[in-house]
Amino acid sequence: MKTLKILSLLCVIFLASSCKQNDWLDWKTQNELWLIENAKRDGYVETLLHRRRYLPDINSRNANVRGYAERNAVNAPIQGTAADIIKIAMVKIADRLKREGLKAEMLLQVHDELNFNVPVNEVDVVRKIVVDEMQNVVQLTVPLIADCGVGKNWLEAH
Repeated sequence: MKTLKILSLLCVIFLASSCKQNDWLDWKTQNELWLIENAKRDGYVETLLHRRRYLPDINSRNANVRGYAERNAVNAPIQGTAADIIKIAMVKIADRLKREGLKAEMLLQVHDELNFNVPVNEVDVVRKIVVDEMQNVVQLTVPLIADCGVGKNWLEAH
């Protein structure tokens, strides 16, 4: 029986941004108030892909309970959008690997990282597919960038 040498391919997706920390803090401060006001009015917030997070406690009279909901109102659109993006990318990558008859397997997703077991002879083509799908999964004003590392295991691939 012939053994197939497998490598770990680890790909990460992130926003390409040239904003400085002060720009981010200014944006965050201005938009936190807007997100909280809208959540109080509507009872929910949305990701960029329109998935809703309902916040039933956003208008609570209990300051601790309300504060938790307000933090969720700010966090959910950001974290939820990231989750939406990686989920769609995973589906597209899985479809493409199957369609192209590749033996590579998607093993694990951790936040913005995808880990694959890839036969050595497929590493270049799988890397190209994964980067292409991750970077083009959605069109934003700021480009998505995908970076891949290869190694014998997850640690080496980092």
